[in-house]
Amino acid sequence: MSLREARLLDPSLAVGAQVETPTEGEALASVLEEMRPRALRARLHSPELDAQGFEALRKLVPEVPTPEALEGLGLGPLHALYPEGYGVLWVDVPGEKAERLWHMLDARASRTGYRPVLLGGDESELLAMPLAWQQYRDELPREVSPNDIGLPMHEDPMDDPPTVLAHAERLDVEALLAKARAAASDGGDEEEARAARTSLEAVLEPLSGEPHERVRVALVPTDAAWKTLAYLPVLMQAGESTPSLVKVAAMSRRWEERYGARVASVRPATVEWVVDRAPKDRAAALALAHEHLALQPSEKGTAEQEADALMQSTTWYLWWD
Repeated sequence: MSLREARLLDPSLAVGAQVETPTEGEALASVLEEMRPRALRARLHSPELDAQGFEALRKLVPEVPTPEALEGLGLGPLHALYPEGYGVLWVDVPGEKAERLWHMLDARASRTGYRPVLLGGDESELLAMPLAWQQYRDELPREVSPNDIGLPMHEDPMDDPPTVLAHAERLDVEALLAKARAAASDGGDEEEARAARTSLEAVLEPLSGEPHERVRVALVPTDAAWKTLAYLPVLMQAGESTPSLVKVAAMSRRWEERYGARVASVRPATVEWVVDRAPKDRAAALALAHEHLALQPSEKGTAEQEADALMQSTTWYLWWD
């Protein structure tokens, strides 16, 4: 590039100026951003992309037609979440409206055929989310180390949503709980008990506690909330302590059947549920607390304190660091 051409991009450039040239990944991300409709432009920098990731994301730039079942809901333009397909759609909505919208879509899910899930994460995580399946396949084969403790994320297959669902439906949950309890603690510090939860954290900025400017809502084409986890490998894009999609989906099925707990938000290493029938009996609440601690050992509060919170909560929150 000549100095004249460079000055067309940056008029302040002079002979001898030190400039940092973008990497190939940064250049591809920049091209992709220019291709996107303005409504989809990132507010922060895009993640670096390789050629394969660029080609995958390039397929997701156009909007998709609104399914007839979702017409009239005022959702705005819809987009496909994955280049592989799987039928998952997404739309961005104002943060202050996101939780209310989730409840509306949840109430209509049996008619629309789509289950709503709020997706969290920063801008780079949201931009990388469509590549989650590709990332998993690129990292195969994954072997479970004999030194792994707890519930290793890679010991169950995650080839595609039907595979995850098939294994989740066959999973022996009682055996899973027994294995997890053997490695889990009975809670944590008694002075750091969890509080009862009545709203979803996915819609809030973690520092200010104010609603996010925008929240992404996924619309998953399935007939039960627990099944949405099979479509959302974003859960795995975090620490190695996160259980597999198969395990979390199987436990979610148990909790949906027993407590009316529906998956409401999924972020890297985090799941939230909205609960219809919180346990009222102390023994039932304590048993549920042990199930939560088996799936996600906590340093906050004892099992007894967890049970107290669960009896008063209308939302649940599990996080794996």
